[in-house]
Amino acid sequence: MTKIVRSPRAPSFSLEESVKNALAIYDGNGKHSIPTEVAAKALGYSGANNGSAARALASMKSFGLLEANNKGDVSVSADVEGYQYAPDDQHRQDLLIRWLLNPKVYSELLNEYQDRLPSDQAIRYKLIKMGFLPAAAEECLKNFRASVDFARYYERREEADRSEAGEWLGGTSTPEGRPVPPTPPAPAPASSGWQSTPAPTPPSPTPQIPPAPAPGFDRIPVRLSKGRRAWIEVPTPLFDADKAILKAQIDLILTDEEDVDPFA
Repeated sequence: MTKIVRSPRAPSFSLEESVKNALAIYDGNGKHSIPTEVAAKALGYSGANNGSAARALASMKSFGLLEANNKGDVSVSADVEGYQYAPDDQHRQDLLIRWLLNPKVYSELLNEYQDRLPSDQAIRYKLIKMGFLPAAAEECLKNFRASVDFARYYERREEADRSEAGEWLGGTSTPEGRPVPPTPPAPAPASSGWQSTPAPTPPSPTPQIPPAPAPGFDRIPVRLSKGRRAWIEVPTPLFDADKAILKAQIDLILTDEEDVDPFA
């Protein structure tokens, strides 16, 4: 018996197409649970048995735009409504990046290509090494690159890097994103008459930018009391189970030091 080889699961539609489809379902049905047949017809298909309709619904589920209940009905996620009525572009982009990281294959690729995407040839080769058949690798490559561009994923990472560098050097940077140290105060004008000379103030240490986080990690700045700050490095992607472990560890630290007043 010949074994059928299948490619790993990946969205058959890009993120932009899937968001448009989710909004179409939301416009007609809100967040109510509906049969897949109704969802498919909301997208203009004859029914859920249509091959393109099935792939469209599966792609929305992969991104986290569509949820299924135990009866087989589907509904758009609450975030779709949040995207529809987001107050600004930044809120929408936050949601787009969250959805972009949901498909496992996309998350693995973005974890490997942290600074920018390489050539199509390199990504195609990576997908085939991950188990994709050549035709499926080509489709995944096309949808992946389109989805990354639509979410402006690397623009957000560049903004975060510039912001991090600017915070460490006084919160300023050049238009090109290079950090600029804060301008020292101008000396007080000279005046006539005798004055006592104050003791010189030792210079403040120049803030240093910490080494870049290890590959596969993001660094999150946290402001503390008295002008101090801490940095938390977390792996990407960070799953809900990881967040629970981190919270438990932080709670344990706070329990050990609960008698210490940080504002004393």
